[in-house]
Amino acid sequence: MINADIMKRLQALREQRAKQALINVQHLYNLGFPIENYVQLGTITPEQYKQITNKDYVVPTTVA
Repeated sequence: MINADIMKRLQALREQRAKQALINVQHLYNLGFPIENYVQLGTITPEQYKQITNKDYVVPTTVA
């Protein structure tokens, strides 16, 4: 069984990685790169997309 301390450390690492990913996506947006794919990949949430762009995230539609 995994130690509770190890679980806490893993959670802290996940949170740190998520914060750094948000910062990286913000930098990419500031450089002019599109960031919609990062929502689709789950790197950022639709709420974070709106925070960065001041626009609502619109789920892309596919034409069959």
